[in-house]
Amino acid sequence: IWYCDRATSLQNLEYLTSLQSLELCFCAEMENLPNIRSLVCLEELRIKACRKMTCLPAGLSNLPKFKTLEISELSPKVSSFPFPDLNHRTPLSASLQELHIGASRMDKVENLPNQIRHLHELRFLRIECFENLKELPEWLGELTSLEALTLEELPLVEHLPSQAAIECLSQLTVLKVSHCRLLEQSCRTPNGSDWVKIQKIHRATCWPPNEEYDEDEDDDY
Repeated sequence: IWYCDRATSLQNLEYLTSLQSLELCFCAEMENLPNIRSLVCLEELRIKACRKMTCLPAGLSNLPKFKTLEISELSPKVSSFPFPDLNHRTPLSASLQELHIGASRMDKVENLPNQIRHLHELRFLRIECFENLKELPEWLGELTSLEALTLEELPLVEHLPSQAAIECLSQLTVLKVSHCRLLEQSCRTPNGSDWVKIQKIHRATCWPPNEEYDEDEDDDY
C-alpha cells in the first residue's frame, strides 16, 4: 500500500491469515496498526514514511515465519524507537533474520532499540539515518549469526564497538559504511583507529559522503 494519503487505519487485518508480506509506504494519515498476531504466515513487514505512526503493531513476537522487518521514518514525536508490547528481555521474533531500521526525520531518537540485542538469528542488519546516535552499542557483538552489517548516515558515530565485540561476530563477512564521515575516517586503512577491528572481514568497504560508489556492489544487501 503506497501513497494512500486518506487511509487512517487498516480494518479487518486480522482475517488475512494467509498474508505473507505487508508493505506500507508514504501513507501520511496512517495511524497505528492493530495487533497482527493472527497473521501466522507473515514473513515480511515494511513500514516507511508513515508520519503519524508512533509504534509498530503488537504481536510481532508471535509470528512463527517472520523473517524481514524494515521500518523507518515514523512520527517525529517519538523519543525512542517504538517497538510495542516488548520489554528489554523479549525479542521481536525468534525467527527474524533481516532488519532494516532508520530514523530519518525522527529527531528525538538518540539510541538504537535495546530489543535488537536479543535477535540471535539475525543475519542482515542495516542501520541508517540516526542523526543523533553518538555511539554503537557493545551489544552488537551479541548478534553472533550476523553475516552483513550496513551503517549509513550516522554523522555523530566515530567508532565501531570494541574489538572484542567485533571479534564475536564470527559469521560477519560484509561490512558497509556509507555517509558516516567520522566513522569512515576511523575505518580507513592503514591509519584509521578502527582498521584493526575490521581488517579480517572479507568485504569491508567505506564510501565518503561526496564520492560515488558502485551501486551494483550493494545489490546483495
